Amino acid sequence: MAIGIPKVVLEELGCAPEQEVEMLLLEGELRIRPIATAPKYELEQLVHAITAKNRHALLDDDAPMGKEVW
Repeated sequence: MAIGIPKVVLEELGCAPEQEVEMLLLEGELRIRPIATAPKYELEQLVHAITAKNRHALLDDDAPMGKEVW
């Protein structure tokens, strides 16, 4: 059996037609919900988002910090 979901419903849920969904049987009802996917980042987008405010200070201390030997 195939289930057709109207485009309007997919848009309201924020789903793409090829997005994976989870099907649950709860109290005699079939429930279908979208599976959240992790956002995909491009390196260029991430680098572009670096600003003076969100950069950490450079830690350039050559002194040993643990049991390492220099």
